Amino acid sequence: MANLFLIVLAHVTVTAVVMLLWLARTYMKLKGELQVLKNSVQKNDQYLAGLSSSARAADSRLAFIDEQLKGLSAKLSAFQQNEQSANPYNAIIQKIRHGASVEELMRDCSLCRDEAVLLMRLHGSGPG
Repeated sequence: MANLFLIVLAHVTVTAVVMLLWLARTYMKLKGELQVLKNSVQKNDQYLAGLSSSARAADSRLAFIDEQLKGLSAKLSAFQQNEQSANPYNAIIQKIRHGASVEELMRDCSLCRDEAVLLMRLHGSGPG
């Protein structure tokens, strides 16, 4: 009976040692995998920080360009208004260049026939 007890005890001890070795090996393997994952997360954090910084810089540049575009648009609008007010016949001349007839000029621009004919001679291909 004592021999049986010793055999069972030895078997349990060997099994426990084998289990401990297996657990230690598994622990070390998992610890290595955890370190790889931590490194990957750290690299991803650095990558995201770089992307975020780039996005902020691009956003800043876009805002600056947008402000410049608004300024240029305002200047262009003011220039066009000044140009039109400097020459009140500008719109009429454009109509003539796009093929308007004397009758169209009289009707659309409130010109008398003589004015329309004169403008057609000056800026067009002849009286309509």
